[in-house]
Amino acid sequence: MKLFHGSNVEIESIDLARGRKGKDFGKGFYANPDYMQAVEFCSSVIRREGVGVPTVTSFDFDESALNVLNVMRFDGYSKEWAEFILLNRNNTSDVPAHDYDRSEEHTSELQSPGS
Repeated sequence: MKLFHGSNVEIESIDLARGRKGKDFGKGFYANPDYMQAVEFCSSVIRREGVGVPTVTSFDFDESALNVLNVMRFDGYSKEWAEFILLNRNNTSDVPAHDYDRSEEHTSELQSPGS
């Protein structure tokens, strides 16, 4: 599966330690299969950082890895989805708020491995 990451710089390798705390699905590396969503995210990063050029980096994700990862899946907006987002947004510590390796939200196709 091809996944895309929008940023203000090219990503040579994934570094989970660079993830920001308080994100929707927790600290991690965010990528998704929607190229245009990654393009749109580039603008957000450049506004936040104040530097860089829009850059989308693609990654080949081996879907067989899902068989060994602890994955949380949401099939749409729900109370459980909202509580999970709130839990992660309120977590400003270095300790993950959950023990999932990856979270998937099928309504907007945002995907993230946890830290």
